[in-house]
Amino acid sequence: MLRRLAFGIFLLLTALSVIFALRDDKTVTTKSSEAYKHYLAGVDLCEKFYFRQSAKEFEQAVALDSGFAMAEAQLARVYLMMGYRQKQKETWELAKANQSKVSEREQLLLDMWAAEEGNSPAFAESLAQKYTTKYPDQREGYVSLANREFGRENWERSIELNQKILKIDPNYANAYNMLGYLNYYLGRYEEALASLEKYIQLCPNQANPRDSRGEILYARGEYEEALGEFREAFNINPELDFPVLHMAATYAVLGELKQMDYCFQTLATQPGNPLTKYGYLVQQARLYVDCRKFDAAGQILDRVISEDPDSEKTNTAGAISAKGLLAYCKKDLEGLRGAWSQRRLYVEQLVKKKPATAEGSGLARAYLFMKATEADLTGDLETAAKQFAELCDSTKNPSEQVTMRTLYADVLWRKGDVDQAKSELQKNLYANPNHPRSLTLLADIADAGQNRDLAVGYRQRALAVWKNADSDYMPLAELQKKMGASLAVTGKSSSTRP
Repeated sequence: MLRRLAFGIFLLLTALSVIFALRDDKTVTTKSSEAYKHYLAGVDLCEKFYFRQSAKEFEQAVALDSGFAMAEAQLARVYLMMGYRQKQKETWELAKANQSKVSEREQLLLDMWAAEEGNSPAFAESLAQKYTTKYPDQREGYVSLANREFGRENWERSIELNQKILKIDPNYANAYNMLGYLNYYLGRYEEALASLEKYIQLCPNQANPRDSRGEILYARGEYEEALGEFREAFNINPELDFPVLHMAATYAVLGELKQMDYCFQTLATQPGNPLTKYGYLVQQARLYVDCRKFDAAGQILDRVISEDPDSEKTNTAGAISAKGLLAYCKKDLEGLRGAWSQRRLYVEQLVKKKPATAEGSGLARAYLFMKATEADLTGDLETAAKQFAELCDSTKNPSEQVTMRTLYADVLWRKGDVDQAKSELQKNLYANPNHPRSLTLLADIADAGQNRDLAVGYRQRALAVWKNADSDYMPLAELQKKMGASLAVTGKSSSTRP
């Protein structure tokens, strides 16, 4: 799952955990056995991340029993995951209006979810603690607490809580999914894959376990193997967007942009929320920036900003952020300043609306990135290097760390700290030995130091990653040009694809 979405999904799984615990003793309050059947079907589908199908089942449950508070609450949370924020708010109000009709246990759960929805994380945590005290042999309170620690990036504590969950319920599949991601964030790839193998064993016919495993393989630079997992996930459930998005990102790294574009065409034809599709466009534009298709990226972002129908302009905010990245890559200081000015305005509005946002580490990193990039383009490399170093230290996601270290290394090299630049890039290759940008930057550094053989070696490794890249893929063309110049100096020939 994409990092931006992961925490929201895991919060949804808190609710799913509750439903499965309640399902066995049928303590969910409803006056309709038929509504209850649709409710359980919705839970099963949501557990598999089949949100559209899940929503239909919950809608049926609510239609059959207008006082079914738990079904209304679950439907509201699924609507949120699908991007239907107005529907989410309206449905959540219905759940709260029916809260007095349910058991004490359900009321406590609804209060906990309301605290989460109401941007009251401390209160939500206190309610989760209360739940574990009242129901110590039930997993749902621990799931909520584990997800809270996940959101705070307290990976080790979240692992402890998920292990406790598995002692209560050894077959709770999503705990293994969580352990996979948590170990991944800690750089423990083998442990991550082992957890996801268990997830696959428990859910062999579900798409998400394959998609999760693919993400870990992608982070390790095992791109073809990752594509195999993403394709398998897509074959199991063609409507799940995560595998398609991850395939697109993988094809982008491999330089196969025609395949990447086909992935986004597939997403554009899927049924679902039009607002979500604007989000896909922003992600496509970001990948175009990475692949140096700057004009295409700019056109997409301008389209999103002009057409975005979302009243909260979430996609517009994402597009503004991507425009800042585009300007930075193009060395466009004026464009960068304009984008960051708009982004700061959006951030201020978000914090005003949701004050707890200001406490998150993600916001601090966003400001650091804006400052670092602006310092770089104004020529203040000392400040840029310092702030990129802080970003590298504070960023927890290994794939994001690789990206930040690459930018940091580029600044270090330009300011003359060659050994430190090489050290940062070697850290990248330790995490992902097939990271093309690290390989090509190390080659450029080697070239500048007159170490032609080393430069050729790094470029050959990058060429191996791009062996099937489109012929017009710009980074490949640039690499081939440099490769030819290096080989001419050393008197060697290349057996790689011209």
